[in-house]
Amino acid sequence: QRYEDVHAMQDGGALHQLSLWRGALDIHPTKSKEEICQDLLATDHAGFDKLGCISIVLLKDLCQSMKADVEEYAPGTCKEDDNKATVIIAVLCSIVGAGVLGGLTYYMYIRYVNYVRIQQAHEQLMEAT
Repeated sequence: QRYEDVHAMQDGGALHQLSLWRGALDIHPTKSKEEICQDLLATDHAGFDKLGCISIVLLKDLCQSMKADVEEYAPGTCKEDDNKATVIIAVLCSIVGAGVLGGLTYYMYIRYVNYVRIQQAHEQLMEAT
């Protein structure tokens, strides 16, 4: 518990300490935090979680290079988006938009017809007087 409290108080936590430790021991090849987390994802999920690697790497970005490991860690992460819902929404919005446009056109036509009828009635009334 004390070990974890000390690492929690450190800047960057345990992952940062591991990175510093690797640098101090001059371990080659040198690895960035992202690379360390990628290796942990492939080999040790508990270590990946313990070091808080989920905040360092984006699982969606790793889907191309490490799809099997990402799917094992978080099933469904690499699943392709289902575009059927998007297509259905676009079609429905288009139909509603066309209906509104048609309704507006009809409304404007009826107003114009009434305007012409009133104008003709007014002219006839003016001629009759």
